[in-house]
Amino acid sequence: MHSFQKHPFIPIISLFLIASFITGCAGLALEPSTVAVAIVTPTVPRPTVTPFLTDTPQPTFSPAPTKSPTPTTAPTNTPTVTPTPAQMRVAGELGVSIEITAGQTISGGIPAPTPVPLIDLPANTINVLLLGVDSRPGEALGRTDTIIVVSLNRTQQTVSMLSIPRDLWVYIPGVNRFDRINTADIWGSRYKLGGRVDLLAEVIRYNLGIPVNYYAIVNFSGVRNIIDRVGGIDVLAQCPLYDIFPDLPPEANDIITDTAQLSTVPTGTIDIPSPGLYTLDGQHALWYARSRKTTSDFDRSRRQQNVLRAVWAKIKAQGLVTQLPNLWNEVTSLVTTDLTLNDVIYLASFGLQLDDTALKQRAIDRAVLQPFTTETGAAVLGILPDRVPLVVAEAFEPPLTNVAAQSSAQVEVLNATGRASYDLLAVDRLRSNGFGVSSFGPAAQVVSRTQIINFGTTTKGSRLNQLVRLFDVKADQVINQPDANSPIGFRLLVGPDFDPCKPPPAAVNLPTPTPTPTLTPTPQP
Repeated sequence: MHSFQKHPFIPIISLFLIASFITGCAGLALEPSTVAVAIVTPTVPRPTVTPFLTDTPQPTFSPAPTKSPTPTTAPTNTPTVTPTPAQMRVAGELGVSIEITAGQTISGGIPAPTPVPLIDLPANTINVLLLGVDSRPGEALGRTDTIIVVSLNRTQQTVSMLSIPRDLWVYIPGVNRFDRINTADIWGSRYKLGGRVDLLAEVIRYNLGIPVNYYAIVNFSGVRNIIDRVGGIDVLAQCPLYDIFPDLPPEANDIITDTAQLSTVPTGTIDIPSPGLYTLDGQHALWYARSRKTTSDFDRSRRQQNVLRAVWAKIKAQGLVTQLPNLWNEVTSLVTTDLTLNDVIYLASFGLQLDDTALKQRAIDRAVLQPFTTETGAAVLGILPDRVPLVVAEAFEPPLTNVAAQSSAQVEVLNATGRASYDLLAVDRLRSNGFGVSSFGPAAQVVSRTQIINFGTTTKGSRLNQLVRLFDVKADQVINQPDANSPIGFRLLVGPDFDPCKPPPAAVNLPTPTPTPTLTPTPQP
């Protein structure tokens, strides 16, 4: 009998390895959609406020059937874990020492690139590399298809999370070639370059300037059972999703690369018809986190983070944190990591102290990358050298948690779309960008376009421009109503033009992209 059957929440406890959020599922898909997937109606009473600017009422959309609602916030008496006096050790950087000879060239005569300068991080920062591995049939070592760097600023009590796409085309030092970043572990193993993730850590530092202190590779076998035993999770979906998965037993490898073969096995579906809050059981949560055939790796990264944030909320709500020390041996049977028990207890305590505004979620996405096809037909993503460093540097700046508490950064959110849960989608976007939310709920009537009511009396220190960027509104959608006594800075009326599936523009001013030189492809290991 597997250990997770005796302690069904053990793999979930591995989420503490990043203090409150962790990497997604790289390769799990299980059974057909036999359990209803439904929008959850929040139980918190919501105020009705008449908007200042109204348009011709739009038709109201009927919400999907609902299940019994579950709380979306943890109780205030959530237990805390007290770390030992040593707390977390100051870690050195992972990686391997690789010398690059001046003038060295790779195949085709292309010069080897110079390493990217390290990003500037506060002294009390810890970076944890979180990996999900996709092991195909017959492979002893899988590709790291989920790569997330989580940066914990222990001074300011904040967390920044950066997703790195698996198809990023990078230079692999020591091997002296370009390849996808998700093959670094395979090359490192073949050439015996350090430990399990040392070459990947060096690749990330060399190409992106990000140092790595710790790593965790999560084994997600049994996660479906865990989610089921905690009663399912409430996931906030930004995009519609429909996909088909092989319906095979949990212990069977369901990674099927042959489309024809897929037609010979039982299949099930994941069907998210529209953005909103959904209650998912274990099998659908894993399908939701894994799917990419009908969307993209960028969207999948966001969905993976959504699932595990929801799992963390359930852990806190059910008070499972305090059981971690007694279960450490079983945790390490499911997680490969260089973190000690003392480290993880400290991270768990750290995570329990955070609120939503202390988390910044970012990704290296298509806005800073150049898609191209190699000579072997592989679709990869090239780094735009004048863009990627700007996004990486912004991702690791601490969230503005102190600013979020100020009245000038407080936002009242009203759902004027006629669609269920769009206020929750707006709230999630605001909090992940350092805004405080004073309240949220339905508007008195539907409007045709999103509106921002600005109560600020000065432009100095105003976050209006950031709010405009996050919701992609035009100048005529902003209404200035200065009020020095207002307890909030803004009122946001979310209109049907708000597309939660479309990520907001980059938080930094990006230059116009310039073509990158064609890179000589190399064979896959």
